[in-house]
Amino acid sequence: LSNPSGHGKVSQRDLAYGVIRRSILLGHTKRGTRINERVLAEKLGISRVPVREALLCLHGEGLISKSKRGLEVTKLSPQDTMHQLEFRAIIECAAARLAAERITETEVARLQEIIAHQVILDRAQDWDAFHESDLIFHQTILKATNNPFIIRMSGSLALGPVFGGGSHAGVVDGHREIAEALASADADRAETLMYDHITSGPFYEDDAGDGAALPPDEK
Repeated sequence: LSNPSGHGKVSQRDLAYGVIRRSILLGHTKRGTRINERVLAEKLGISRVPVREALLCLHGEGLISKSKRGLEVTKLSPQDTMHQLEFRAIIECAAARLAAERITETEVARLQEIIAHQVILDRAQDWDAFHESDLIFHQTILKATNNPFIIRMSGSLALGPVFGGGSHAGVVDGHREIAEALASADADRAETLMYDHITSGPFYEDDAGDGAALPPDEK
């Protein structure tokens, strides 16, 4: 998960940001769940100020919304989901094209490491770790564009992991093909493969199972 401060040292705000964001993106906390700042702070063992700052960041990304009930995990209608899908396809396909022209050997090696790890996670059926690795794979490509605007915008691509072809094996195959296109600097193929990967299967919904959900609002 990205560190909004951009620094190596993790602050209390960054800790809260990462925990909350991960719980939402991986589906452990349902859409529409009310967020209680005090309860979250108690669970994390920190003061309410960094939690409040983290929630502000997540509100800016569209993951948290304000309603008459207070703060809650943003609800998405089918139309909202389609609009986000269209936005993500535009950004990530363009990012794949740029990354093919700018990616470093170190970044290619990092993608290959992620793919190898995903093969192991798939065999072990460790879906929680698998889904998180999918997010990391896509973030790595966005960072490989070396474009600070795209990197900052990546927080808005908060749709959760992608199921290429509707299966975990499909995700691995899609990632492997994309990584090969990037390594060979084939911008056209990288862009096409990314589009197919994002649009070929359903997104990971709010049914991740027994993950670390955020504590509900006690009010």
